[in-house]
Amino acid sequence: MTDAKDIFLQAIECTSPDERTQLIDDACGDNADLRSRVEALLAAHDDPDSYLERPAARFDITATHDGSGSNLSDSSSSHHGRFLPGTKIDGRYRIVSMLGRGGMGEVYRADDLRLGQTVALKFLPPELAKDAKRLEYFHNEVRLARQIAHPNVCRVYDIGEVDGQHFISMEYIDGEDLKTLLHRIGRLPNDKGSQIAQQLCAGLAAAHARGVLHRDLKPANIMIDGQGHARITDFGLATVSGDGENVIGMSGTPAYMAPEQLLRGQTSVQSDIYSLGLILYEAIVGKPAHVAESLDQLRQFHEESSGPRKPSSIEGSVDPVIERAICRCLEHSPEDRPKSVSELSLHLPGGDPLAAALAGGELPSPELLAASGESGVITKAFGLCLLAVTIVGIVLIAFLSDRVVNVNRVPSGKSPEFLKYRGRDIIEQLGYGDAIDDVAVGIHETKSRSLRFCLRTSPATFQDTRRTVSVSNYVWFDGTPWHTVSMTGVELDLNGNVWQFRAVPPDSKLMTDAEPFSWDSVVTKNAFGLDLSELKRATWKIAPPVAFDHLESWDGTLPGTQERVYVQAASFQGRPVYWRRFSEVEFERASTIS
Repeated sequence: MTDAKDIFLQAIECTSPDERTQLIDDACGDNADLRSRVEALLAAHDDPDSYLERPAARFDITATHDGSGSNLSDSSSSHHGRFLPGTKIDGRYRIVSMLGRGGMGEVYRADDLRLGQTVALKFLPPELAKDAKRLEYFHNEVRLARQIAHPNVCRVYDIGEVDGQHFISMEYIDGEDLKTLLHRIGRLPNDKGSQIAQQLCAGLAAAHARGVLHRDLKPANIMIDGQGHARITDFGLATVSGDGENVIGMSGTPAYMAPEQLLRGQTSVQSDIYSLGLILYEAIVGKPAHVAESLDQLRQFHEESSGPRKPSSIEGSVDPVIERAICRCLEHSPEDRPKSVSELSLHLPGGDPLAAALAGGELPSPELLAASGESGVITKAFGLCLLAVTIVGIVLIAFLSDRVVNVNRVPSGKSPEFLKYRGRDIIEQLGYGDAIDDVAVGIHETKSRSLRFCLRTSPATFQDTRRTVSVSNYVWFDGTPWHTVSMTGVELDLNGNVWQFRAVPPDSKLMTDAEPFSWDSVVTKNAFGLDLSELKRATWKIAPPVAFDHLESWDGTLPGTQERVYVQAASFQGRPVYWRRFSEVEFERASTIS
């Protein structure tokens, strides 16, 4: 039996995935081409409406899209993919299961054996390794994606290669994608849709601020985690599936492309906003904005500049505010869409309509101005209460100002929000992300008169025993006792560079032989602000304030500067417990023990 159609007809009659897999294995044997054709037929049968939702792989607008990019010819099984559960990758990752397969390759859930965390590994199509230019572009895109630290963006950790197969390690999100969710429940309620929309705007704004365009926004690239929060995935990866040499090439998914992206291959912030509008339309209405049976029909739709039907004409309960925001995103001309996703978020429920009008260059109407504020009369008694509260506040600020600086008064450098996410990202990279129940942040002044941002985490609620009050949002690095195992803290300068890290190790009575932690794997310029390869190993030691079984030191002058730095790091039972970067002044004041 060698005909793909005959095998397909028998496969769809199977009553279980295992039975289907066994049938395909027996019928196809080592014939990879036959297996690929059978799996393509099964994929189309299992998800017939996905024709226009497959990523565009190496085609221009005159080509016929057959969706062949959605299957990997070298996959050994439709059930477990290239790797069986338990397979070790690069000596660091252990495959748990395959999560999915698409035009961008196969995605696996895996255990990071070095850091003890669950991650996702995405293996790219084999042909990527054969094109040096596309591979270099892919590396640049991943380098940009790693700089995006935001709770609504799936973090990209690193890239790797094993046996000529390139892969990306990224954050594992326990949830389901928006496409699957909508297929299951139909549409999102207005309040949940507004919440998801605001989260997507926040995540996309963080990427655009870094100069990263997504280019392939679609429901399948939006994950909804276990807490119901939206997470954008696959930043900067869509371009590697397109042919960069095409005069009118493209990257992305046709059904979710902006007109200028589909017709002319042009991408911008506004093309991402258009794609976001299509996602919000489908989430709120429960149906796609564009219904087309072929690529030519979709192209004709955009060439005629005919917009989709208003959401309220399909689903009468749609919030008019959401509808107006979506319709602005779906304007045919990029110039008529919001200038940024931050502006779009102001138009959504929960935003500021007056600020949205000003951001969009509109003249606010008298009605809008009247509705944007309230008027009233303050009584004399209420005024005296306000005065008393103000005086108490001034006294309290004066009392606390020598101990802590409010995080919103950062004079320069990165924003407090960025520093907070950077601090949490460092803690998670060092393997303590699962032990966070409470977080406290603050800005404090060091003895050398420089300002530092501090983030402390605890597996239990913070409590300052010296004051018997909660200390969340009022903290400096050593201001709260280190008394709970897995408590952590990270100290950054206002540019996001790491100066201190500390973690409370487990009971030293349980010691076993363990290899020292490999600091080289996490200390990079992107994460810590310096590279250990730029320094030389040193013999001096300064006693750390934690239990340790391995202690290392480095010092040197950073390239291109006259700044001399000193670094010390400690680990306990193979886990990082201490990192300290000293300036020259701080090092001179410290007491060395060797």
